[in-house]
Amino acid sequence: MSSLKSSSIEPTKGLSEVNIEISSTDDYSSEGLQKTDVHRGLESRHVQLIALGGAIGTGLFVGSGAALAAAGPASILIAYILIAIFVWTLMNQLGEMVTYIPAPGKATVYALCERYTGSKSLSFAAGLNLYYAQALLAPAEITAAAFVIQYWSDLNVAIWISIFWVSMVALNFLAVKFFGEVEFWIASIKVLCILGLIIVGIVIFFGGGPAQHHVLGFHYWKHPGAFVEHLTGGAAGRFCELTYQRLPIVSFTD
Repeated sequence: MSSLKSSSIEPTKGLSEVNIEISSTDDYSSEGLQKTDVHRGLESRHVQLIALGGAIGTGLFVGSGAALAAAGPASILIAYILIAIFVWTLMNQLGEMVTYIPAPGKATVYALCERYTGSKSLSFAAGLNLYYAQALLAPAEITAAAFVIQYWSDLNVAIWISIFWVSMVALNFLAVKFFGEVEFWIASIKVLCILGLIIVGIVIFFGGGPAQHHVLGFHYWKHPGAFVEHLTGGAAGRFCELTYQRLPIVSFTD
């Protein structure tokens, strides 16, 4: 039985001429695996709910209402469809890149960029760009959560930001099984909230909301309209609203 030990791509060769060295599994024997101190602490349900909860962006809870009022339903729908197609193609490309030459520890942005371009400077820039994006993610999530809580509380928003920040840091210091369990239940709450919003939307759609005496349906799609104009009037204004306003915002909140 053999396993992949290392792989290398010479800058002057194409992907069809990749040299992959195959060696025996003597270095990865069962005896060696028994001596390691690394153990799997996350169960399958933890991984599945963490992935599902991570796919539900904060913008769905915080920014959807304001975006709907500012752009109209059609602009948001088109923007989400376009960004979803872009993300789908991107993730398929990443999956192909990782599975084409599978190697341990070579699935990071830096490693993939260096492997397929041969440029360390471009790889460093790509890795730094990912770090910058991830570094902004946690403060943005904490701030959004604090403003949501502020709807029911008169306390200064800085208090809630501090509470959430300390809780996140403390959670990351826990053992992996406790971290996975907390993430599992938090992700479950997000999924239940999304399901609740869908149910509430259906109820309001069919006129079941407070002080509703008729089926709402597509009332706001017709009046004031499915699109909101931006910078200018007519079709050009609706196009500007979609391209200059909705697509950038949806791309960050998706």
